Amino acid sequence: MRCYILTLLLLTSLFSVGCITSSMPDDQVDTNESLEDFPLNVISPTLGRDVDITTNYNLLDQANNRSTLILWVGAGCSGCHDWTQMLRSELENGNFSNESHIVTIHRYPKFESTTQVYNVYGNESSNEYAPWPILMPQDGAFVWNAATGDLTDVKLTDAFDNPVTPTLQIIDSEGFLIWQSRTYWADTNVIEEISTVLNML
Repeated sequence: MRCYILTLLLLTSLFSVGCITSSMPDDQVDTNESLEDFPLNVISPTLGRDVDITTNYNLLDQANNRSTLILWVGAGCSGCHDWTQMLRSELENGNFSNESHIVTIHRYPKFESTTQVYNVYGNESSNEYAPWPILMPQDGAFVWNAATGDLTDVKLTDAFDNPVTPTLQIIDSEGFLIWQSRTYWADTNVIEEISTVLNML
């Protein structure tokens, strides 16, 4: 099933816009499985709010056999603010199901404090408030092997293709990275891609 989805997305990418980075053309789409040869899991501290569910979040356990949309952010990243606002709006407008599993992962723990992240994404009075779990991994945190349940010696950021901010990724219920976009500013075309992928799974 995963191979079918990847093939379809690769064909779709020939005709549609997608992700960008500072070194990618604006219309390049990046779709791939995990760079590792094992399924991935993230177990990480959170901001500790009610919507974070727990202080130590197990991504696949909390996904409950659903795919997960991940948004990698920095506190001072304008594109991350833009994407957070659009994703929240899509949820509020019913364009994403309330059952959608969305998490934000803080990308730069070495340079930004928990307080900075909370003030931007965790505070309900903030324009960039994220009403879904926010994961706060430590600098140099390692990824877990979802198949064995063991902690690996692979850094979390390496396992997830060294995401810039913002980066959006979809990890399937088994722990394989199946889609990503590095489009800097929120884009309805990318939202449509996300919906398409999530609805296939």
